[in-house]
Amino acid sequence: MATIHNLDFPRIGAKRELKFVLESYWKSESSRDAFKDLGVQLRKRHCDYQAGFDLVPVGDFAFSTTRY
Repeated sequence: MATIHNLDFPRIGAKRELKFVLESYWKSESSRDAFKDLGVQLRKRHCDYQAGFDLVPVGDFAFSTTRY
C-alpha cells in the first residue's frame, strides 16, 4: 500500500492571500484582527486539504493566531 505525504506545505495561501493581507496591514489599510482571521482560515483550509494524507508537516505557520 502506498503512503501519501508531503514534505512541506506553503502557508501563504493558494492565491498568496497571506502576503496581500500582511502588506495591507503594514499600510494600515486593514486591521490586525483581519490578518489573524485570515491566518486562522488558511490554517483550517490547509489542514482540511491534507486530512487524507498519511504524513503531514508540522508547524507550517510562523505566527500565532491566538487572541490576546
